Amino acid sequence: MMVRLILIWKFVVLMFKSIKDGKEGYPLLYSTDTELEAMTLVKSYKFRFQIEFLFRDAKQHSGLTHYRSTRKEAINLHVDASLTALNLLKIKDRNAK
Repeated sequence: MMVRLILIWKFVVLMFKSIKDGKEGYPLLYSTDTELEAMTLVKSYKFRFQIEFLFRDAKQHSGLTHYRSTRKEAINLHVDASLTALNLLKIKDRNAK
């Protein structure tokens, strides 16, 4: 993997060559931490996108945004139940394969 770090006025732009499914691409990753190592930045983006996929799936499949209460405790319970349901669905799907 070819990795190039470019320092642009307090921003780090990480450009690397990526080959996936026979297609070549050059994703750009940005950071304001100029001391950060390249692979640490790549891992951080990977974890960030896993979290975003989790919330996307929870909104689409387990009703994360379908609450009507305004009480903090009720909202917390709803979020916990939604994420738990999503995790159980993922475990069931994984075991079915």
